[in-house]
Amino acid sequence: MVVHRPRAQEQLRGHLTVGGPLPHGHRDPQLLRGQRRQRGRLARARARAARLVEQTLRAYGRLDFAVNNAAGGGHLPMPLADVPVEDYDSAFAVSQRGVFLSMKYEIPAMLRGGGGSIVNMASTAALHPVAGLAGYASAKFAVVGLTRVAALDYAASGVRVNALAPGPIHTEQLDRAGPEGLAKVAAGVPVHRLGRPAEIAAAAVWLCGADAGFLTGATIPVDGGLVAGMPPFARGRAG
Repeated sequence: MVVHRPRAQEQLRGHLTVGGPLPHGHRDPQLLRGQRRQRGRLARARARAARLVEQTLRAYGRLDFAVNNAAGGGHLPMPLADVPVEDYDSAFAVSQRGVFLSMKYEIPAMLRGGGGSIVNMASTAALHPVAGLAGYASAKFAVVGLTRVAALDYAASGVRVNALAPGPIHTEQLDRAGPEGLAKVAAGVPVHRLGRPAEIAAAAVWLCGADAGFLTGATIPVDGGLVAGMPPFARGRAG
């Protein structure tokens, strides 16, 4: 449930504070409108996920591999207590729920074809969190959890499910930081550079292939050593 209006938030907060449930038959119009909008968004997301799988099956007859790369929503960097509830929820609605709905329709298609491989896109933010990104980091950590559960659910049925955790990748979005910003980000990576999108794609292709046939439930950082620890040059600066 997402509460979109300040008044409804105050009512809900009051019930949570005293530990009581919402009254039976609660009919606050603002809260009900928020619930209707939430149901509408969920229905559209489910329809999109189902449609993508159906289109693939019509075009190719089967589904062997899938890469689920969902990101968006969320909030600007800020302390957790300052994060608007709606913005926090939007990070989960895209990153976590997008992956869940994708797998919900991909897996049955793979089972009908005798198996398959799924790669979910997590982030090093799930393994090496960044201050101020409560929504993004926790949503990507949820993707890691979903990946493990799905891997266990379908390991014996021939469907492998793994995740990649990319580090700083040189994309159009990161380009907005400008040359100085890019240099600062690269300086924090042990290999002293940003990753390339092609390197993430290559890792995903490998996970989908037979060479990774004994690998499921794993989250693999592709991050230039970022989650391994602080490199010596960075320790010197930090000291």
